[in-house]
Amino acid sequence: MLAVVPSKRGWLRENPLDVAIVLFTPPFLPASLQALRAFRLLRIVRLLRLAPLARRVFSLEGLRYAALLAVLTVLGSGAAYAAVEKNRSTWDGVWWAITTMTTVGYGGAPATEWGKVITIVLLLVGIGFVAIVTGAVAERFLTTEIEDVADATAEVGATAGEMLAELRAIRARLERLEVALQKRAP
Repeated sequence: MLAVVPSKRGWLRENPLDVAIVLFTPPFLPASLQALRAFRLLRIVRLLRLAPLARRVFSLEGLRYAALLAVLTVLGSGAAYAAVEKNRSTWDGVWWAITTMTTVGYGGAPATEWGKVITIVLLLVGIGFVAIVTGAVAERFLTTEIEDVADATAEVGATAGEMLAELRAIRARLERLEVALQKRAP
């Protein structure tokens, strides 16, 4: 990109993610670090414009959808775990899914490969759900703070221009009082 853009410094300032990806994921990495090249997929983030989506996800409605997804994942993975791991009932599988999702692995280790895959999916959904709940709580605190500032501004009930005019009137009144006091002084 630096070869084709008119302003190289401007492009570097506006695209720090691209610069970081190129610098930290060169193609000549040793085999043990080749997985870092997956960070190049972060370029997609720029295309998705995630800010409006994040606001919706961390809203109360988004939290409801996340909770529904978590419940469906518990039920589905519990049933799948019971089917894959022999000698277990569906309710044993649901119990395993709940304990695994809520305590990060307390439900027991799976014996089969498919059981391990189900466990991975269940843990990722559980961790994602906790992250969404945490983000929603933080968003609520920020929204409350912003509303408090808006309320305080509305309580004052004046724009900057009105406040400036009132300050000028107060200054003029003070000057008149000082003149009046000086005239009375012997």
